[in-house]
Amino acid sequence: MQLFSFSPVLGRRAAPIVAAVMLAGCSITPGMRNDIDDGRVSVPGLEIVKVTPEVVVAEALASRTARPAAASLAGMQGAADAYVYRIGVGDVLRVVVWERPELNNPSGQAQGDASASGRVVDSDGTIFFPYVGKTQAAGLTAAELRANLTRSLTRLIREPQVDVRVIEFRSQRIYITGEVAKPGMVFLNETASGVLDVIAASGGFTELSNRRHVLLTRDGVVTELNLEKIGRGDVQANVRLQANDQVHVDDVSDDKIFLLGDFVTQKTIVRQRTDISLAEALTAGGGLDKLGANAGAIFVFRRRDAGAPAEPVPAIASGQPAASRSADASGSLLPKVYALDLSRAEGLLLAERFPLQPRDVVYVASTDFSKYNRIINQLLPTISATFQLDRLIND
Repeated sequence: MQLFSFSPVLGRRAAPIVAAVMLAGCSITPGMRNDIDDGRVSVPGLEIVKVTPEVVVAEALASRTARPAAASLAGMQGAADAYVYRIGVGDVLRVVVWERPELNNPSGQAQGDASASGRVVDSDGTIFFPYVGKTQAAGLTAAELRANLTRSLTRLIREPQVDVRVIEFRSQRIYITGEVAKPGMVFLNETASGVLDVIAASGGFTELSNRRHVLLTRDGVVTELNLEKIGRGDVQANVRLQANDQVHVDDVSDDKIFLLGDFVTQKTIVRQRTDISLAEALTAGGGLDKLGANAGAIFVFRRRDAGAPAEPVPAIASGQPAASRSADASGSLLPKVYALDLSRAEGLLLAERFPLQPRDVVYVASTDFSKYNRIINQLLPTISATFQLDRLIND
Protein backbone atom coordinates (compact mmCIF):
# COMPACT_ATOMS: atom_id res chain seq x y z
CA MET A 1 0.00 0.00 0.00
CA GLN A 2 1.42 3.35 -1.03
CA LEU A 3 1.11 5.95 1.65
CA PHE A 4 2.42 8.87 -0.36
CA SER A 5 2.63 9.19 -4.13
CA PHE A 6 4.81 12.14 -4.87
CA SER A 7 4.08 13.63 -8.28
CA PRO A 8 7.23 14.24 -10.35
CA VAL A 9 5.81 17.56 -11.50
CA LEU A 10 4.99 18.64 -8.00
CA GLY A 11 8.28 17.26 -6.84
CA ARG A 12 10.17 19.36 -9.35
CA ARG A 13 8.19 22.39 -8.22
CA ALA A 14 8.58 21.63 -4.54
CA ALA A 15 12.31 20.91 -4.63
CA PRO A 16 13.36 24.55 -5.08
CA ILE A 17 10.91 25.57 -2.37
CA VAL A 18 12.30 23.04 0.08
CA ALA A 19 15.85 24.02 -0.78
CA ALA A 20 15.05 27.70 -0.34
CA VAL A 21 13.39 27.05 2.99
CA MET A 22 16.41 25.03 4.14
CA LEU A 23 18.79 27.82 3.17
CA ALA A 24 16.56 30.39 4.81
CA GLY A 25 16.36 28.25 7.93
CA CYS A 26 20.16 28.15 8.12
CA SER A 27 20.35 31.92 7.91
CA ILE A 28 17.50 32.95 10.20
CA THR A 29 17.55 30.23 12.83
CA PRO A 30 18.37 31.92 16.16
CA GLY A 31 21.74 30.89 17.50
CA MET A 32 23.25 29.68 14.20
CA ARG A 33 25.88 32.41 14.27
CA ASN A 34 25.93 32.91 18.01
CA ASP A 35 29.44 33.13 19.41
CA ILE A 36 28.14 32.09 22.82
CA ASP A 37 26.84 28.80 21.42
CA ASP A 38 30.29 28.16 20.00
CA GLY A 39 31.88 28.71 23.39
CA ARG A 40 33.13 32.20 22.57
CA VAL A 41 32.08 35.72 23.54
CA SER A 42 33.34 38.55 21.34
CA VAL A 43 31.59 41.68 22.64
CA PRO A 44 34.15 44.48 23.09
CA GLY A 45 34.63 45.48 26.70
CA LEU A 46 33.15 42.26 28.07
CA GLU A 47 35.39 40.65 30.67
CA ILE A 48 35.66 36.87 30.34
CA VAL A 49 37.01 34.92 33.30
CA LYS A 50 37.84 31.25 33.00
CA VAL A 51 36.79 29.46 36.15
CA THR A 52 39.86 28.04 37.89
CA PRO A 53 40.49 26.93 41.49
CA GLU A 54 41.96 30.38 42.23
CA VAL A 55 38.83 32.10 40.88
CA VAL A 56 36.57 29.83 42.95
CA VAL A 57 38.46 30.69 46.14
CA ALA A 58 38.39 34.42 45.33
CA GLU A 59 34.65 34.40 44.63
CA ALA A 60 33.90 32.45 47.81
CA LEU A 61 35.79 35.02 49.87
CA ALA A 62 34.17 37.93 48.02
CA SER A 63 30.68 36.57 48.65
CA ARG A 64 31.34 36.68 52.40
CA THR A 65 32.78 40.18 52.54
CA ALA A 66 30.97 41.95 49.70
CA ARG A 67 28.44 43.63 51.99
CA PRO A 68 28.74 45.55 55.28
CA ALA A 69 28.91 43.23 58.26
CA ALA A 70 27.08 43.60 61.53
CA ALA A 71 30.06 42.60 63.65
CA SER A 72 30.37 46.10 65.13
CA LEU A 73 26.72 46.13 66.30
CA ALA A 74 25.76 44.72 69.67
CA GLY A 75 23.76 41.51 69.58
CA MET A 76 21.11 40.35 72.02
CA GLN A 77 23.61 38.08 73.76
CA GLY A 78 27.16 38.68 74.88
CA ALA A 79 26.85 42.47 75.03
CA ALA A 80 29.34 44.14 77.35
CA ASP A 81 26.81 46.57 78.85
CA ALA A 82 23.42 45.59 80.28
CA TYR A 83 20.36 47.08 78.62
CA VAL A 84 18.64 49.83 80.60
CA TYR A 85 15.54 51.68 79.45
CA ARG A 86 15.65 55.44 79.91
CA ILE A 87 12.51 57.53 80.14
CA GLY A 88 11.77 59.76 77.16
CA VAL A 89 9.40 62.49 76.02
CA GLY A 90 5.87 61.14 75.61
CA ASP A 91 6.21 58.21 78.01
CA VAL A 92 3.42 57.82 80.54
CA LEU A 93 4.58 57.25 84.13
CA ARG A 94 2.74 56.00 87.15
CA VAL A 95 4.07 57.52 90.39
CA VAL A 96 2.68 56.10 93.63
CA VAL A 97 3.47 57.29 97.16
CA TRP A 98 2.27 54.62 99.55
CA GLU A 99 -0.27 55.69 102.20
CA ARG A 100 -0.57 59.12 100.59
CA PRO A 101 -3.71 59.02 98.38
CA GLU A 102 -3.83 62.81 98.17
CA LEU A 103 -0.56 62.69 96.26
CA ASN A 104 -1.48 59.80 94.02
CA ASN A 105 -4.86 61.23 92.90
CA PRO A 106 -5.29 64.79 94.13
CA SER A 107 -8.61 65.31 92.30
CA GLY A 108 -10.15 62.21 93.84
CA GLN A 109 -11.84 61.31 90.55
CA ALA A 110 -11.68 57.90 88.91
CA GLN A 111 -9.35 58.01 85.96
CA GLY A 112 -9.92 55.99 82.80
CA ASP A 113 -7.04 55.61 80.37
CA ALA A 114 -3.40 55.36 81.31
CA SER A 115 -2.49 58.84 80.07
CA ALA A 116 -5.17 60.37 82.32
CA SER A 117 -4.25 58.40 85.43
CA GLY A 118 -0.52 58.63 84.75
CA ARG A 119 1.88 61.48 84.19
CA VAL A 120 3.01 62.19 80.64
CA VAL A 121 6.58 63.36 80.19
CA ASP A 122 6.36 66.84 78.66
CA SER A 123 8.29 68.04 75.64
CA ASP A 124 10.84 69.66 77.95
CA GLY A 125 11.49 66.25 79.55
CA THR A 126 9.84 67.00 82.90
CA ILE A 127 6.78 65.82 84.86
CA PHE A 128 4.81 67.64 87.56
CA PHE A 129 4.29 66.05 90.99
CA PRO A 130 2.58 67.58 94.03
CA TYR A 131 4.88 69.24 96.56
CA VAL A 132 7.78 68.66 94.22
CA GLY A 133 6.80 70.70 91.19
CA LYS A 134 8.48 70.09 87.87
CA THR A 135 11.20 67.51 87.96
CA GLN A 136 13.39 66.10 85.23
CA ALA A 137 12.34 62.66 83.97
CA ALA A 138 13.65 62.26 80.41
CA GLY A 139 17.01 60.55 80.24
CA LEU A 140 16.61 58.93 83.65
CA THR A 141 15.82 55.36 84.53
CA ALA A 142 12.76 54.60 86.64
CA ALA A 143 15.03 53.88 89.59
CA GLU A 144 16.84 57.22 89.22
CA LEU A 145 13.57 59.15 89.02
CA ARG A 146 12.28 57.28 92.09
CA ALA A 147 15.38 58.31 94.04
CA ASN A 148 14.97 61.95 93.04
CA LEU A 149 11.29 62.04 94.06
CA THR A 150 12.03 60.29 97.36
CA ARG A 151 14.73 62.82 98.15
CA SER A 152 12.42 65.76 97.35
CA LEU A 153 9.51 64.41 99.43
CA THR A 154 11.67 63.64 102.46
CA ARG A 155 11.40 67.25 103.66
CA LEU A 156 7.59 66.84 103.88
CA ILE A 157 7.04 63.14 104.53
CA ARG A 158 8.97 60.94 106.86
CA GLU A 159 10.51 58.03 105.01
CA PRO A 160 8.30 58.24 101.90
CA GLN A 161 7.84 55.04 99.93
CA VAL A 162 7.74 55.93 96.24
CA ASP A 163 7.18 53.66 93.26
CA VAL A 164 7.77 54.78 89.65
CA ARG A 165 6.82 52.73 86.61
CA VAL A 166 6.45 53.37 82.89
CA ILE A 167 2.93 52.26 82.00
CA GLU A 168 3.01 53.38 78.35
CA PHE A 169 6.13 53.41 76.21
CA ARG A 170 5.84 56.13 73.57
CA SER A 171 9.21 57.79 73.26
CA GLN A 172 11.62 55.33 71.62
CA ARG A 173 10.38 54.34 68.19
CA ILE A 174 11.60 51.70 65.76
CA TYR A 175 10.40 52.04 62.18
CA ILE A 176 9.88 48.81 60.25
CA THR A 177 9.04 48.62 56.55
CA GLY A 178 9.05 46.11 53.72
CA GLU A 179 7.85 42.53 53.68
CA VAL A 180 6.36 42.19 57.16
CA ALA A 181 2.72 41.58 57.99
CA LYS A 182 2.18 44.96 59.69
CA PRO A 183 4.70 47.64 58.68
CA GLY A 184 4.81 50.64 60.97
CA MET A 185 6.24 51.67 64.32
CA VAL A 186 7.27 49.53 67.27
CA PHE A 187 8.11 51.11 70.63
CA LEU A 188 11.01 49.93 72.74
CA ASN A 189 10.25 49.00 76.33
CA GLU A 190 12.07 47.85 79.44
CA THR A 191 13.05 44.59 77.75
CA ALA A 192 15.80 44.73 75.15
CA SER A 193 14.53 44.16 71.61
CA GLY A 194 16.43 42.63 68.71
CA VAL A 195 15.61 42.68 65.02
CA LEU A 196 13.70 39.42 65.29
CA ASP A 197 11.63 40.75 68.21
CA VAL A 198 10.57 43.82 66.21
CA ILE A 199 9.69 41.73 63.16
CA ALA A 200 7.63 39.39 65.36
CA ALA A 201 5.85 42.40 66.89
CA SER A 202 5.01 43.52 63.33
CA GLY A 203 3.29 40.25 62.50
CA GLY A 204 6.31 38.33 61.24
CA PHE A 205 7.64 37.72 57.75
CA THR A 206 5.48 37.43 54.65
CA GLU A 207 5.84 34.82 51.90
CA LEU A 208 7.95 37.26 49.88
CA SER A 209 10.31 38.19 52.71
CA ASN A 210 14.02 37.90 52.02
CA ARG A 211 15.48 36.81 55.34
CA ARG A 212 18.97 37.10 53.89
CA HIS A 213 18.58 40.78 53.11
CA VAL A 214 17.34 42.87 56.05
CA LEU A 215 18.60 46.44 56.12
CA LEU A 216 19.25 48.29 59.38
CA THR A 217 19.68 52.06 59.15
CA ARG A 218 21.24 53.71 62.19
CA ASP A 219 22.51 57.29 62.24
CA GLY A 220 22.52 57.32 58.44
CA VAL A 221 24.63 54.16 58.14
CA VAL A 222 22.99 51.19 56.39
CA THR A 223 24.01 47.69 57.47
CA GLU A 224 22.81 44.49 55.85
CA LEU A 225 21.73 41.70 58.20
CA ASN A 226 21.34 38.06 57.27
CA LEU A 227 18.78 36.64 59.68
CA GLU A 228 19.26 33.15 58.26
CA LYS A 229 22.54 33.07 60.19
CA ILE A 230 20.62 33.02 63.46
CA GLY A 231 19.38 29.54 62.64
CA ARG A 232 23.00 28.48 62.21
CA GLY A 233 23.97 29.71 65.67
CA ASP A 234 25.15 33.24 64.85
CA VAL A 235 23.43 35.21 67.65
CA GLN A 236 25.18 38.43 66.61
CA ALA A 237 22.87 38.58 63.58
CA ASN A 238 19.97 39.43 65.92
CA VAL A 239 21.18 42.97 66.49
CA ARG A 240 19.91 44.83 69.55
CA LEU A 241 17.95 47.87 68.41
CA GLN A 242 18.10 51.47 69.54
CA ALA A 243 15.66 54.36 69.33
CA ASN A 244 15.06 55.72 65.80
CA ASP A 245 16.53 52.62 64.11
CA GLN A 246 14.94 51.77 60.77
CA VAL A 247 14.49 48.12 59.76
CA HIS A 248 13.60 47.22 56.19
CA VAL A 249 12.84 43.63 55.16
CA ASP A 250 13.52 43.30 51.46
CA ASP A 251 11.57 41.02 49.11
CA VAL A 252 12.94 38.13 47.07
CA SER A 253 12.78 39.91 43.71
CA ASP A 254 16.47 40.72 43.91
CA ASP A 255 17.51 37.30 45.16
CA LYS A 256 16.89 35.21 42.06
CA ILE A 257 19.07 33.18 39.70
CA PHE A 258 18.03 32.63 36.09
CA LEU A 259 18.70 29.40 34.18
CA LEU A 260 18.68 29.89 30.40
CA GLY A 261 19.87 27.96 27.38
CA ASP A 262 19.96 24.20 26.93
CA PHE A 263 18.67 23.10 30.32
CA VAL A 264 16.11 20.35 30.59
CA THR A 265 13.94 23.00 32.27
CA GLN A 266 14.64 26.72 32.02
CA LYS A 267 13.54 28.31 35.27
CA THR A 268 14.15 30.91 37.96
CA ILE A 269 15.60 29.91 41.33
CA VAL A 270 14.89 31.91 44.48
CA ARG A 271 18.11 31.92 46.50
CA GLN A 272 16.31 32.93 49.68
CA ARG A 273 17.35 30.49 52.38
CA THR A 274 20.64 28.87 51.36
CA ASP A 275 23.71 29.62 49.32
CA ILE A 276 23.59 28.02 45.88
CA SER A 277 26.57 26.70 43.93
CA LEU A 278 26.70 26.46 40.16
CA ALA A 279 26.35 22.68 40.38
CA GLU A 280 23.17 23.03 42.46
CA ALA A 281 21.73 25.49 39.95
CA LEU A 282 22.46 23.10 37.08
CA THR A 283 20.70 20.33 38.99
CA ALA A 284 17.73 22.58 39.79
CA GLY A 285 17.24 23.08 36.05
CA GLY A 286 16.99 19.34 35.53
CA GLY A 287 20.57 19.11 34.32
CA LEU A 288 21.91 19.76 30.83
CA ASP A 289 19.84 18.78 27.82
CA LYS A 290 21.38 15.48 26.68
CA LEU A 291 20.93 16.17 22.98
CA GLY A 292 21.42 19.90 22.73
CA ALA A 293 23.68 21.15 25.52
CA ASN A 294 27.33 21.98 25.00
CA ALA A 295 28.93 20.90 28.29
CA GLY A 296 32.12 22.70 27.33
CA ALA A 297 30.41 26.11 27.22
CA ILE A 298 28.73 26.98 30.53
CA PHE A 299 28.56 30.70 31.24
CA VAL A 300 27.59 32.73 34.31
CA PHE A 301 26.68 36.35 33.55
CA ARG A 302 27.06 38.52 36.65
CA ARG A 303 25.98 42.12 36.84
CA ARG A 304 28.34 44.69 38.23
CA ASP A 305 27.83 47.14 41.04
CA ALA A 306 25.28 49.80 40.13
CA GLY A 307 27.58 52.37 41.69
CA ALA A 308 30.50 51.54 39.45
CA PRO A 309 31.47 54.23 36.90
CA ALA A 310 30.11 53.46 33.46
CA GLU A 311 32.40 52.93 30.49
CA PRO A 312 31.58 54.24 27.00
CA VAL A 313 29.12 52.18 24.99
CA PRO A 314 30.99 49.42 23.11
CA ALA A 315 31.51 50.05 19.43
CA ILE A 316 29.58 46.91 18.51
CA ALA A 317 26.49 48.29 20.23
CA SER A 318 26.74 51.91 19.10
CA GLY A 319 27.42 51.26 15.44
CA GLN A 320 30.77 53.04 15.54
CA PRO A 321 33.88 51.56 13.93
CA ALA A 322 35.39 48.74 15.91
CA ALA A 323 38.02 49.90 18.34
CA SER A 324 40.56 47.95 20.31
CA ARG A 325 39.53 47.70 23.92
CA SER A 326 41.19 46.14 26.91
CA ALA A 327 39.85 42.82 28.11
CA ASP A 328 39.86 44.30 31.59
CA ALA A 329 36.40 45.79 31.94
CA SER A 330 36.62 46.89 35.56
CA GLY A 331 34.24 49.80 36.03
CA SER A 332 32.08 48.72 33.09
CA LEU A 333 28.35 48.27 33.46
CA LEU A 334 28.56 45.27 31.17
CA PRO A 335 28.18 41.98 33.02
CA LYS A 336 31.19 39.96 34.01
CA VAL A 337 31.19 36.53 32.37
CA TYR A 338 32.55 33.35 33.95
CA ALA A 339 33.22 30.46 31.57
CA LEU A 340 33.34 26.85 32.74
CA ASP A 341 34.03 23.63 30.84
CA LEU A 342 31.95 20.82 32.33
CA SER A 343 33.18 18.31 29.77
CA ARG A 344 36.32 17.94 31.87
CA ALA A 345 36.36 16.19 35.24
CA GLU A 346 37.81 19.15 37.11
CA GLY A 347 34.97 21.30 35.79
CA LEU A 348 32.48 19.29 37.84
CA LEU A 349 34.47 19.90 41.02
CA LEU A 350 34.76 23.62 40.29
CA ALA A 351 31.02 23.91 39.60
CA GLU A 352 30.26 22.43 43.02
CA ARG A 353 32.43 25.07 44.70
CA PHE A 354 31.57 28.09 42.54
CA PRO A 355 29.09 30.30 44.49
CA LEU A 356 26.32 32.06 42.64
CA GLN A 357 25.10 35.52 43.54
CA PRO A 358 21.66 37.15 43.24
CA ARG A 359 20.61 38.04 39.66
CA ASP A 360 23.22 35.75 38.10
CA VAL A 361 22.25 34.36 34.71
CA VAL A 362 23.47 30.81 34.05
CA TYR A 363 23.54 30.06 30.32
CA VAL A 364 24.20 26.65 28.76
CA ALA A 365 25.29 26.91 25.13
CA SER A 366 24.12 24.61 22.34
CA THR A 367 26.02 22.06 20.25
CA ASP A 368 26.17 22.22 16.46
CA PHE A 369 24.16 19.00 16.28
CA SER A 370 21.35 20.48 18.34
CA LYS A 371 21.22 23.51 16.04
CA TYR A 372 20.91 21.16 13.07
CA ASN A 373 18.02 19.38 14.83
CA ARG A 374 16.27 22.70 15.37
CA ILE A 375 16.48 23.47 11.66
CA ILE A 376 14.96 20.11 10.84
CA ASN A 377 12.19 20.68 13.35
CA GLN A 378 11.43 24.03 11.73
CA LEU A 379 11.34 22.45 8.27
CA LEU A 380 9.21 19.46 9.19
CA PRO A 381 5.85 21.33 9.09
CA THR A 382 6.66 22.68 5.61
CA ILE A 383 7.78 19.30 4.28
CA SER A 384 4.75 17.59 5.83
CA ALA A 385 2.41 20.13 4.28
CA THR A 386 4.03 19.55 0.87
CA PHE A 387 3.49 15.80 1.05
CA GLN A 388 -0.08 16.24 2.27
CA LEU A 389 -0.78 18.58 -0.64
CA ASP A 390 0.67 16.03 -3.10
CA ARG A 391 -1.55 13.32 -1.59
CA LEU A 392 -4.67 15.41 -1.99
CA ILE A 393 -3.83 16.14 -5.63
CA ASN A 394 -3.16 12.49 -6.48
CA ASP A 395 -6.26 11.28 -4.62
